[in-house]
Amino acid sequence: MRLISCQIENFGRLHDFQTAFQPGLNIFFEENGWGKSTLTAFLTVMFYGFINEHKRKKIENERKRFAPWQKGVYGGQLVFEQQGKKYRLEKTFGSKPSQDTVVLIDALTNLPSADFPNQLGEKLFGIDRESFTRTLYIAQQNCQTDVTPGISAKIGNLADEQADINSYQLVKDNLKQVLNHLTPKRKTGKINQLTIQTAKIKSHLANKSTLLQQATVIRNELQKEKYVKQQLQTKQTVIQQEIRRASQLKDQQLIQNKYQALKDQLTNTKQQLTKIKQQFPAGVPKLTDVQQLQTRHDQLKSLQQLVSQLQFSDQEQTDYHTWHELFSVHELTARQLANQQQQYQTWQNQQQKIDQQQLSQQEQQQLQTDRRYFTQHQLSTDQLQQVEENWQQYQTSLNQIQKVQAKLAAQPQRPVQPTPTKWGLWATLGSILLALISFINHQGMLGMVFLLLAALGGFWFNRQIKRLSNQSNKAKTGALSTQLVQFQKLNQQAAANLQSNLLRLQFDWPLAEVATQLPLVKIRYQQYQKLLQRQQTLQHDPAIFQNQQLLQEIKDFLGLYQLRPAAPAEIPTCLQALNFNWQQARKLNQQVLKLKAAQQQLQTLQAQQQAFLTQYALPLEIDLQGLRDNVLKIQELERTLQRQMVQLKDFQQKNSLPQPLLTNTNQTRSLAALNELFEVNQQQLDDANEHFKTLLDRQTKLQQQLQDLEKLEDQLQQLQAQLQTLTRRYQIVKATDKYLTKAKDNFSARYMQPLKQAFDHYHTLLATDDQHEYQMDSKLKMTAKEAGTRHEIEFLSEGYQDLIGICRRMALIDAMYPNEQPLIIFDDPFVNLDQAKLQGGLKLLQELGRHHQLIYLTCHPSRIPNQKQQN
Repeated sequence: MRLISCQIENFGRLHDFQTAFQPGLNIFFEENGWGKSTLTAFLTVMFYGFINEHKRKKIENERKRFAPWQKGVYGGQLVFEQQGKKYRLEKTFGSKPSQDTVVLIDALTNLPSADFPNQLGEKLFGIDRESFTRTLYIAQQNCQTDVTPGISAKIGNLADEQADINSYQLVKDNLKQVLNHLTPKRKTGKINQLTIQTAKIKSHLANKSTLLQQATVIRNELQKEKYVKQQLQTKQTVIQQEIRRASQLKDQQLIQNKYQALKDQLTNTKQQLTKIKQQFPAGVPKLTDVQQLQTRHDQLKSLQQLVSQLQFSDQEQTDYHTWHELFSVHELTARQLANQQQQYQTWQNQQQKIDQQQLSQQEQQQLQTDRRYFTQHQLSTDQLQQVEENWQQYQTSLNQIQKVQAKLAAQPQRPVQPTPTKWGLWATLGSILLALISFINHQGMLGMVFLLLAALGGFWFNRQIKRLSNQSNKAKTGALSTQLVQFQKLNQQAAANLQSNLLRLQFDWPLAEVATQLPLVKIRYQQYQKLLQRQQTLQHDPAIFQNQQLLQEIKDFLGLYQLRPAAPAEIPTCLQALNFNWQQARKLNQQVLKLKAAQQQLQTLQAQQQAFLTQYALPLEIDLQGLRDNVLKIQELERTLQRQMVQLKDFQQKNSLPQPLLTNTNQTRSLAALNELFEVNQQQLDDANEHFKTLLDRQTKLQQQLQDLEKLEDQLQQLQAQLQTLTRRYQIVKATDKYLTKAKDNFSARYMQPLKQAFDHYHTLLATDDQHEYQMDSKLKMTAKEAGTRHEIEFLSEGYQDLIGICRRMALIDAMYPNEQPLIIFDDPFVNLDQAKLQGGLKLLQELGRHHQLIYLTCHPSRIPNQKQQN
């Protein structure tokens, strides 16, 4: 398979990119960030499609990672050759696979081809994508490789049975999973878990006899504790009856004492109420009236303070009379003030426009200078246009002369290829065809004769091409010379017309300065026309007179209020002063109204306060808070008295008082002694109950433990049977894995020696000074010997790891493709090699380029083969 060209519409950072691939070595020397890795990714995706499309991270999801930076169409096309036939692969990609379009076209017929209906990369290279990236695609910092099932199948020429090779790895993985699941050597192994579980159950069952003995002891203790409880309960009943009799005597005494306390409380409350009511000879006022009295008193204080604050000072009295008289004659409103401010703003805006339109002193001087200049040269717009057209004609003809002269200078180096006569070509091709037929029919002499005739025909055909080429060159040179003479005449005529117009306008410019001077004169003439037009417009502008009338109206309005601005700039200050005076006048008027209302309200409240105090015969300077407290106290005592009377009556009715106290001559112990005896006996009973309950709990737990042990015995039998079955299965699977690995190693060992020879060949090219001894095992992995010890390749430096990886990949490629030379991609794989090994790598590229098509990408000139540097 060979790449011919590719075209990328948009892929990652690459946009509208095209390139052609040559047989052999193709070098892309570009700086970092150009998109070299993107180009190799495009080639891989065109053959194999995207990977990791389920990943959420953009850097891991290949479809999202290479989405176009510039938007637009996502994809491109690739032209390649397979077994002598050319194809064009066109792909466009969407945000998901269902939106992709893939078309494979026969490049000869431009019709869709069904040669590779699916899995294009697998059909062309005979391996899957992972195997492709492990061999044919050698990327920077990723030169090492592993032997995949696809590589093994390709080496063994088992491409049709690749499913069997893949099945080997699948079976190995399944066997490994089964062994890991069953192994007795790991914590997670099923056999190990069952063994541990069986040992735990046996340890639990060892305590069964002890638990049976404990159950017998607890059953005997329960019987003894039950008898003790019955004795204590009988004693407790006798004590309770004696306590009940003692409590009846004590309760009767408590009733008599509480009855006397209720009578004493009632008498005390009546005395307090009588004493407080003596302070109100005309009756006790209502609490709501007292609260209103307090509220009016607070309002009186606030009104007195407000009246004091609203009184005018001497200056305020003077200002009130002055402004009241002024604004009474000429009434003013906020709308009038706003209108005057708006009119002044209108006048100011209009005056700014007028001032801007006026010509400055510099513009007037410029107008006079330009009038004299353009009058002297008698210049107009049409004349300037005529000079510009003459200049364009002159410049156009001069450019045409230069183009024709360039073509004449290049003519000998670019001969035209004429078509030779057809009969000579057909005679040559016919002779070759007859020679082939003669060789096929085993007529060697006749075939040699026809080959000689074909050689003579080709020589004659070549001579005819050279003769026609010389004739064509002479004819074309003559036509260009004729055009040159014509353009030179046109140039001379244009130059004469231009100089004539310049002299008529009195401009003494050389032709070389026309391109510079002419635009300057045009700009100056346009500015002169604008200044002239502005001067004429200002001479007849009615806005100036209207603006003066508007200014006078504003001044007349301010004069009504004794404000006369000396200049228009003082009008805003006067308007602000007028607004301030008007606001102060309004404020003083409102203050007068508030003062009158406060004085009237103050008189009304004072009259109401005096009438209330007179009604209840209270002094004018009474403490209102003390008055309120006394009224509240009276209300509280009256409620308390009513409640106490009800309580005494209810107590008498409930207890049938008065009555004689009860006596009991048989009572020998006090109630306190009986209660103490009851508490001691109850504590003993509680302890007995608690002990009895504890014994029951222990008995229940022991019974549950014995039931659990019976279940564990059943479980132990099941686990032992399961452990025996799994152990037998583990031994069988382990033996199967051992024999399968041995068979696979024997299969790979057949190719170990050829691969090692190919590895040594490429290693010699890359590193002549490498003293390591390398060895390949039956798994096709490499190890290095140093100081008499074998080491894994990962213990070597990055440079040696890359070197060994490249050699191993090339050895695998030779073994995988013995009869064909596949495409190989080198994405700057020599970055970790030192100078000596780098030269070996460049030599390797040149050697591989003789037999393979190579795509080599690098960013540093030191990693380019010598032949490229020379080019």
